[in-house]
Amino acid sequence: MFRWGYLAVGLFLMLFLGLMFVDSSSLEQFTWVCYAFFVLLSLFIFFVVKVVKGRNPSVNLTGVVFGLLGVRFLLSAVFIMLYILFFRTGDNYFIVPFFLMYSIFTIFESIYLQKYCNYLEKSTD
Repeated sequence: MFRWGYLAVGLFLMLFLGLMFVDSSSLEQFTWVCYAFFVLLSLFIFFVVKVVKGRNPSVNLTGVVFGLLGVRFLLSAVFIMLYILFFRTGDNYFIVPFFLMYSIFTIFESIYLQKYCNYLEKSTD
C-alpha cells in the first residue's frame, strides 16, 4: 500500500509543478478533479479486493481484479461524459491530463493489484 501512496504523492507533485505553467484555470481545476477521482477510485478498488478476499478466502482474485478494472473503465467514461455535458469550456485539451492519469493509474494498479492479490492468496493458504 505504501507504493500506491508514493505514486499518489509523486503524481501530486508532478501535477502541482506542471500546472504552474498552465494559464487555463478550467484545465487546472479539471486536472485536480481527475486526480481526486482516480485516487478515490484506486482506494475503492484496493478496498474491494481486500474485502472480497476477507469474506471468501477461496475466491480467485484475478476475475475480481479484471471486473474492477472494467468497472473503473466504465466509471471513467461516465466521468468524461458528465464533464462534457455539464462543464466543458470549448477546448479539447482537457482530455490530455485525463488520459495521462488514467494510463498511469491503470498501469500501476494492474501491476500492484497482481502483486497484492498474490500476497493475499499466499497469506490465506
